Amino acid sequence: MRFRLSLSIVKKKLNGAKLPLNYQYELSSWMYRLINLSDPVFSSWLHDTGYSMDNRKFKMFTFSNLKPGRYTINGDRMEILSDETELLVSFCLPQAVEHFITGLFRNQQFQLGDKTSNVCFSVTSIEKLPDIVFADTMRFSTLSPLVISRYDKSGSKYAQYISPADKEFPELLIKNLLAKYTVIASLDGSPFNTSDAVKDVFTSFKLASEPRQKLIKIKEGTAQQTFLKGYMFRFALSAPANLMYIGYYAGFGEKNSLGFGCCEVIKT
Repeated sequence: MRFRLSLSIVKKKLNGAKLPLNYQYELSSWMYRLINLSDPVFSSWLHDTGYSMDNRKFKMFTFSNLKPGRYTINGDRMEILSDETELLVSFCLPQAVEHFITGLFRNQQFQLGDKTSNVCFSVTSIEKLPDIVFADTMRFSTLSPLVISRYDKSGSKYAQYISPADKEFPELLIKNLLAKYTVIASLDGSPFNTSDAVKDVFTSFKLASEPRQKLIKIKEGTAQQTFLKGYMFRFALSAPANLMYIGYYAGFGEKNSLGFGCCEVIKT
């Protein structure tokens, strides 16, 4: 399920509606709080267990960058010049837990920012977007940075974030989709037809634009501060339709529930 949220700025301050560019973690935390208030049992499962495989957890939701009509960037700040902005949120969940999603965001307010600048938003409307017909070859454009990482052979505990131009990127992207597929397909109430085989199939990835690097701080200003490197770009993918489904609704790549890997379909 994918929704378009229309967000209005509650009140502009004298210095304008300015935000730090690193707002993804705060936005993710707001969504977790909403889920907890709506269904504490599901929230506990999602946060503590989720979809797990080999000590890896997949939250199966993602969201786009904020999409204001007009804005400017100055240093590490974004000033929203329009009175409204949009946010796309996407969930890949079994039917049994999708019943409360529609009303999850209705009439909600939240604040993003830091001590220097912050903005209060109000959710003014929610629109469920039409379902997508998935094919074996599709084109996508990132709506938030797409993250893929690897660990070098020296045994370093720190991940190396790689560009979509890297020769290992396609294989790691498909492996991530297959891992998500394996977890979802093992559950009752799977949102797609699990009889379709997806292993040992032909896949291909083609970069369709120059990738733009984005370095995002997570938990900025705290002892847990860390950096994630993602990329904004367009790409063509050939793979089973079920993997397209997962990438579109759960997010492509890693760190999806922190607002990474949200993509839209490019219509040809």
